[in-house]
Amino acid sequence: MYILHLLKLFLSTILYYSGASRAALKIMLKIKPAHFIFMYHRVNDGNHNIFSGLDIGILEKQIKALKRYFKFVTLSEFVGLINNSDKPLTVITFDDGYKNTFTNAFPILKKNNLPATVFLTTGVIDNDDIIWTDKLSMLKRTDAASLEKLKTELKNVPNSDKENRIKQWESCPGIDYKSIPEAEKMLSWDEVKIMAKEPNIEFGAHTVNHLILTKVNKEEAEKEIIDSKQKIETELSRKITAFCYPNGQAGDFNEAVIEILRENGFTCAVTTIEGKIKKDDNNFALKRISLGERPPHLVVLKIIKEVLKNV
Repeated sequence: MYILHLLKLFLSTILYYSGASRAALKIMLKIKPAHFIFMYHRVNDGNHNIFSGLDIGILEKQIKALKRYFKFVTLSEFVGLINNSDKPLTVITFDDGYKNTFTNAFPILKKNNLPATVFLTTGVIDNDDIIWTDKLSMLKRTDAASLEKLKTELKNVPNSDKENRIKQWESCPGIDYKSIPEAEKMLSWDEVKIMAKEPNIEFGAHTVNHLILTKVNKEEAEKEIIDSKQKIETELSRKITAFCYPNGQAGDFNEAVIEILRENGFTCAVTTIEGKIKKDDNNFALKRISLGERPPHLVVLKIIKEVLKNV
């Protein structure tokens, strides 16, 4: 298996730098335009970060690779163009509201004059709190597999049970959220407002507390959705129409949740289900692609694979 992996890396590198895979992707997208939403979270600068995230240098290389093939738009623009565009469109999204979206990703977007959509978990903006999945990452465990198993388990329990477990973690020695370096905390509203001054940067809601909406009752789901929307609109004095489902897999949203979104002025919502966007896709179940740490030649290979799916 390892030898096959090395062979794939070798061949993809040769095809990319010879121009063959780049030319093939351009031809494919010209014949039948395909559209993508790319998903990012933390963007790190490599300075001994507490939390894992994409290296800032890799992000910049990925964006430069994508610029060869796609027209970049915000998510709200995307849903208005998707059914009539003869050009391949793409959206870059940043989830959760991490400070390094401002310190590391935002300068790259400005330098390249690129739009993006940033989803905010409003309950952790402008304070020393962090999202529960990051709290889990701070537990002093040596077994990464056990941590991942626990995270999966907690995503599938009622929110009250999860909160009780979190309170137990917070009493553990060494768990001090105030000790997190400033660069790895959540955004402040001042930072959000600086980004909002750029016409290319759009903001969307991602709930208040990053709760999985199918694991709470309807009233709590409504409160998470409506309060997060209203908070962003109050802070930015602009209408918010884009939403991002916490966790975002098929079991994490349903028609009842979508109806709440529609009733409260949202026009679209993204998932973490992987895939390209096709015409007439449900705007409240939009798929996304995570490029992970792929270098440019593997970015091109990934997109080619996705374009060829279901052709």
